Amino acid sequence: MMQKLLSAIQDFVAYSTIELVERAAASLEQCATWEDARKLLKLPSAKLNALWILVIQASTDALQIPSATAFALRAAAAIEARHRETPRMELVFSGLQLPPYDMRRTDEALLEIIHNARERLTIVSFVIYRIERLAQALALAVQRGVAIRLFVEGETLPKQDQGLIFGDWLVSGVEVFVWADHRRQSSINGRQGVLHAKATVADGTTLLISSANITEHAMSLNIELGVLIRDSDYARKIELLFDNYVSIGVFKRLSTAR
Repeated sequence: MMQKLLSAIQDFVAYSTIELVERAAASLEQCATWEDARKLLKLPSAKLNALWILVIQASTDALQIPSATAFALRAAAAIEARHRETPRMELVFSGLQLPPYDMRRTDEALLEIIHNARERLTIVSFVIYRIERLAQALALAVQRGVAIRLFVEGETLPKQDQGLIFGDWLVSGVEVFVWADHRRQSSINGRQGVLHAKATVADGTTLLISSANITEHAMSLNIELGVLIRDSDYARKIELLFDNYVSIGVFKRLSTAR
C-alpha cells in the first residue's frame, strides 16, 4: 500500500509545477477527512485531476491522514525542484499510445510550458489554429504579465480570422511575427522558403521542439514526435535566434489593430 502511495505522489509531482504541489499540500493541511480533500483542490487539467485522485485513493488505502500526505508531497517536491535544476530531456508524443512506451502528450507538455512561463514566451509554428485549452492558458499568461511572441507562416494567416483564433487578448497581449518576403531565400525556379519550424520557449529555460503545429489535429489526431528540454543553454539559443531575426528584420511584426 505504501509503495502505491509513493508512486502516486511521484507521478503527481512529476506532472505538476512546484507551486501547484505546494498548493495541494497546503490544501491537505486544511482537511480533516479525505472527502474534504476531494472537494477542496481545483486543478487545471484532466490529467492532473486523475493523478490527484490516485494520490487521495492511495493515501486512503495506506491509512494515511491528509497532513502526512501533505508532508510527503512537500518532500517529493523538494527533490523534484532540485532535479529540475539539472538539464533534462523528455520525449513528447501525439497519437495512439501503445505499450511499453509512456510518453508525455504534446498538448500536456505545451500546457506545462505556458502555465510555468513567468516573463516571456516564444511560440513558433507553421500554422496556428485556436485550441480552447491552449487559448485559455495563453490568456492567463497575458494576464500575469508574460510577454508572448507568435512566429507563424504568413501565407496561412489570410485564411484565418485572427480574432477568432487568438481571442480578444491578442491586441494587447501578443506580438505576431511573419517572415518578411524580401528576406526569404528562393530556389532557382523562384519558390520561396517557408517557416516550417515548430518550437516553444519559456523564460529562456525550457524548450519544446516538436513536429506538431499548434492545431487540434496535431495535438489529438496526428502522430507527432518531439522533445521537451529543460536546459537554459538550449532554450536561450533558440530564443536568441528569433531575437536576432526580429532585430535585423528577417521577421516583421503584424499590426494587431482592428
